[in-house]
Amino acid sequence: ELCKLKIAVLAPREVRVRRIMAREGISREYAWARVKAQKPDGYFMENCDYVLVNDCESAEEFAVFAKEKLEELRKGLEQEDVYREHIGLYNSHRVVRLLYGPESGMTIESSPGNGTKVTVTLPADMEEI
Repeated sequence: ELCKLKIAVLAPREVRVRRIMAREGISREYAWARVKAQKPDGYFMENCDYVLVNDCESAEEFAVFAKEKLEELRKGLEQEDVYREHIGLYNSHRVVRLLYGPESGMTIESSPGNGTKVTVTLPADMEEI
């Protein structure tokens, strides 16, 4: 499996249409055709570990919201009870720390427009462990 945690960002369909029209200067009909060509929201609900809904009025407002949610996920790596919904990521983090020490583990970073990155930190010389 390529990813340990899949996070989807969805917006209501009408909001997507408005944003596409404003960003690309296209007609409402063409914007709707593009939205209808996308996978349905249910696909992401079923196949992703976590879904963020971007119905915010501005990119800045969503950036604050997304940062808070990603911080919850980061904190959850250390707290099993809080992280039961994403137990796979929690378990992977804990196994890495148990095998390679407390300086090892997983981190989650995200930047609006640039994506989300999960990093696994391991010792440089693993043969000595």
